Amino acid sequence: MMTIKLGVCCMKKYVRKAILLTITLLLVSASPVQMVAAVAAEQSNLKSSTQDKTKKAALLDKVFKMPKRQSEVNISADNDKAPAEVQPEPKADPMPEPEKPDAAQKEKISEPTLAPQLKATETITGTYGTSPYTLDPDTGVLEFGAGTLAGGAINNATEFASYISMIKEIKFLSGAKLPSNSSDMFRSLSSLEKFDSANLDTSDVTTMVRMFYDSAATTIDVSGFDTSAVTDMSRMFYSSAATTIDVSGFDTSAVTDMSAMFYDSAATTIDVSGFDTSAVTDMSRMFYSSAATTIDVSGFDTSAVTDMSSMFYDSAATTIDVSGFDTSAVTDMSSMFSNSAATTIDVSGFDTSAVTDMSSMFSSSDATPIDVSSFDTSAVTDMSHMFYSSATTTIDVSGFDTSTVIDMSYMFCHSEATTIDVSGFDTSAVTDMRAMFAVSEATTIDVSSFDTSAVTDMGDMFGGSAATTIDVSGFDTSAVTNMIYMFYYSAATTIDISSFDTSLVTDMRYMFYQSKVLSLDLSHFTFNSECDVDNMLYTHSGNLWKLTLGANQTFNSDANIQNPSVGSTIPGTSDYVSGNRWQIVGDGTDHAPTGALISGYDIPSDSRAVTTTYVWEHREKWRGVNGNSPWYLNPDDGVLTFYKSEDSSPTVLAESVYNNLISTFGWSTELPKLVTAIRFEDDVAAPVNSSYLFSDLENLQSFDDTNLDTSNVEDMSGMFAYASQLSTLDLSHFNTDKVEYMDTMFGGLSSLTALNIESFNTSNVTNMGYMFVETSLSSLDLSHFNTDKVENMSCMFLMMPNLTALDLSSFNTSNVTDMFGMFALNGLKHLDLSHFDTARVENMQVMFVAASLETLDISSFDLSGLKEVNPDEGGIGVTSPVAFMFSSWQALDPESDQESNLWQVKLGEQTVFPDDPGFEAAPAAGTTIPSTSYVTNDAAWQIVGNGTVLNPKGDKVSTTEMWDDAIRPVTYVWANKNQASPSIVSVDALNFGTLSLANTSLTPTATNMATGNLKLGDLDGNYHVSVAQAANWEIGTGGQTISSDYLPIKYGDTSLASGIATFVSGDTEDAVVTELDVKFNHATGKNFTLDLRGSGNLSPALGETLTTTMTWTLSDTPE
Repeated sequence: MMTIKLGVCCMKKYVRKAILLTITLLLVSASPVQMVAAVAAEQSNLKSSTQDKTKKAALLDKVFKMPKRQSEVNISADNDKAPAEVQPEPKADPMPEPEKPDAAQKEKISEPTLAPQLKATETITGTYGTSPYTLDPDTGVLEFGAGTLAGGAINNATEFASYISMIKEIKFLSGAKLPSNSSDMFRSLSSLEKFDSANLDTSDVTTMVRMFYDSAATTIDVSGFDTSAVTDMSRMFYSSAATTIDVSGFDTSAVTDMSAMFYDSAATTIDVSGFDTSAVTDMSRMFYSSAATTIDVSGFDTSAVTDMSSMFYDSAATTIDVSGFDTSAVTDMSSMFSNSAATTIDVSGFDTSAVTDMSSMFSSSDATPIDVSSFDTSAVTDMSHMFYSSATTTIDVSGFDTSTVIDMSYMFCHSEATTIDVSGFDTSAVTDMRAMFAVSEATTIDVSSFDTSAVTDMGDMFGGSAATTIDVSGFDTSAVTNMIYMFYYSAATTIDISSFDTSLVTDMRYMFYQSKVLSLDLSHFTFNSECDVDNMLYTHSGNLWKLTLGANQTFNSDANIQNPSVGSTIPGTSDYVSGNRWQIVGDGTDHAPTGALISGYDIPSDSRAVTTTYVWEHREKWRGVNGNSPWYLNPDDGVLTFYKSEDSSPTVLAESVYNNLISTFGWSTELPKLVTAIRFEDDVAAPVNSSYLFSDLENLQSFDDTNLDTSNVEDMSGMFAYASQLSTLDLSHFNTDKVEYMDTMFGGLSSLTALNIESFNTSNVTNMGYMFVETSLSSLDLSHFNTDKVENMSCMFLMMPNLTALDLSSFNTSNVTDMFGMFALNGLKHLDLSHFDTARVENMQVMFVAASLETLDISSFDLSGLKEVNPDEGGIGVTSPVAFMFSSWQALDPESDQESNLWQVKLGEQTVFPDDPGFEAAPAAGTTIPSTSYVTNDAAWQIVGNGTVLNPKGDKVSTTEMWDDAIRPVTYVWANKNQASPSIVSVDALNFGTLSLANTSLTPTATNMATGNLKLGDLDGNYHVSVAQAANWEIGTGGQTISSDYLPIKYGDTSLASGIATFVSGDTEDAVVTELDVKFNHATGKNFTLDLRGSGNLSPALGETLTTTMTWTLSDTPE
């Protein structure tokens, strides 16, 4: 027996593994020899964005000239189809703000003319009345000594005429006294900052009217005032700038007039809780525009008060407790709480039996609710503006006695009350109802029982009112002279004015302007020669569709009767306006008129021998005819059905469904939006020119082509374009034998995920530009397409983000001249165009721009036919025919973060670029190559050369060299180096069986040729495995040897003892093979054999184990 060891020797190139092979030979004299080969192999491991949509859309349109929708095309129409002219809103304020009541006007007191100011050089002294005074010009302190000051305003006194602006502070020494009439004493001192009443005697004062009127002093100390004799405090602090006024110690027991006492005062806190008001008769404007946020009047005795008008007008106080007020003597409550900030006002206990004026009482008040249900209004004559702009949502006036009321103008104007019950109002004495309910929030107003026989002014009465029903059928308008804005912007849809007597009315301007009234009967109206009807009937909002006028009744055309908007719906019906004119009903009905057509502008002057009704020109909404095919649009489910012609002639459509629908009903774009499905009940033929036949139906979800004959169609361009809700489209019944144009046929079908076009015969098609642009298809089978005649494939697959694979191997592009943007912005990762014939192509601008491509084969591209592009006629505004051909979106939008994934480009002999096609620079080293586990090793492109795409051997190049280099053909890849290590993973043992030395002519074959295996790993490109016997045989363990020449192992005809044999060679063809098994008998006619025919003496090996050394070598080229 002998053992054979296989040793290791160094190999070049891809030598990765040395194999130790042991062969055991058992030699027995005159008996078979058993040989066993055992293999031990040493193992060795090897190294292995957000776009602005709006901005992008604009760029897409600019770059790719996206096809326009029909809805974006300006469709011309004759004059009858022109939209009605829009009239301007009236410039006049329809509901002017009411004038403030007289009580709210600021007093106008003439200012004195001052003598020129003198420059003070020393203390100024003098006597005022009997009181000596000093004025320090440096400090501005005016100090009065013992004695009584003169009456009247200091700022009017000649003593101080030259020094008024110097006075900053007023003080008093002991004995200083004010006169009985101290009215206006300290008013209008514009430089005064402080008033100190310490030492001042006011015991004789009876009148303090306007005492601090318009005073600039921010501090007024009146805490020491003796007011026991005062009877008049009206306007005492009117417009005073003092932020704090302490009147808590005032004795007001003798005061009868407190009107405007704190009018416009800046004091934020006024303590009047201790006031004795038992003698007061006038509290009008007492807290008018006062800044005080808290006013405690809960203890006021108001039993003698007769005037409370504007008492809290514009007061800042958020809480006013008047629940204890005795108002039995009050006659005037006008503007009492007008514009008050108080959110709660309890007037439920008010005795209003003597009140005659409640005008503006709660106007613009924030109080809610306001309980006036117990008010006795039997004496009231004026309720104008009473609840004007009041915030209260509930007003109970159902118990009001209005029998003496003369003025109700603006009473509920701008009121937020949603319910107003005026059904019991006695309005027999009312003369003015102007703007009574204007802009009122009340949805129901019952004025059916109103006696309006004395009313002269109804202007704005219901202008802007939210009431949907207004019954004025019983109104007596015989005395009315003004109806301007009466129903201006009114929400009422029905207004019966058929009984109105308008013989005295001189102003009807804007009477129904923009109201929602549907029909009007003006047949009884008298339009006298002085009556102004400017814009009386203008309703651009499109509601007034029926108008009845009397015989021989004419009026000024300035009434502005608008023509209807063609395509709108007749209110309350499903009928569509079919023209922009009116029609006389005649012998027909309102919905089937038979009379003449007339413009709204001509109706006022139309000759009418009898009462005449005019209605909008209209027809039934849901039916029409396209060509000679009648159709019906089901309003419930949106199914549009086409039927056979009503005569015996073949049924053929004539125009696009979109245009047919809108033209049928006056160019309205609303009807096409209702279409959700299209079907053909009978055989219907599509026209020869079927371009855009079913396009722009933005809600179309189903299309059934059964019964649609397309056999004569030559043009299908844009046929389904922009049907953006269509997700599935089966056109298996389409006959396209004659079709020449399919450009944009499915363009803009952004929801389309399934498309059946298997029946398409495209043998005559010349234009497929934009054919599938912006669809959501993830797969597309075009293997049956015949493109022999196609000349235009521009943007054919533009913006198909879900399409990741596309087989165009059947495409014949020999006649194509335009491939502009053909694969731009799509999801394809690998594209093999190696068969494309581009010899005639003239434009390849942006052909692959912003695509998701990783690998691209254009090795068949012949660019010799490319021509400069005229920027004015097409392309992207530059002349180069290959501009931006391979660019990422960043080239067009530098702010974009979208980068190119294209890492492998294969160019052919004729792929010679005339200009820079926009190859993107390779990414930084360490970048993962898309769809592989490999990374780049340099920021450069590299020629593959005799390497592989994942282990290139050629030179590194710049993007300029890529297109400008004359080397062709060539494959460019991102620079990288194979990170895997090709290896011999394992080799099975060789077994030669039992041999007999008696037959030395034997060349036994390894017994496991069929099962023995060589395993290779991580192969990349070319590989070559060789084997050799590298040493003599060793006999047992005794140190003896036998020459390998005596006992050579052979592979085929090659002796491994004296040479090297190739075991296996191959090429992985640009792929990485992670594991490859090679059988010992993989090569036909080649086996491992042992040659026993040598001349050497083998007797020493009998019964021994022989060992020799062999070497297996893996490389990329043969040795």
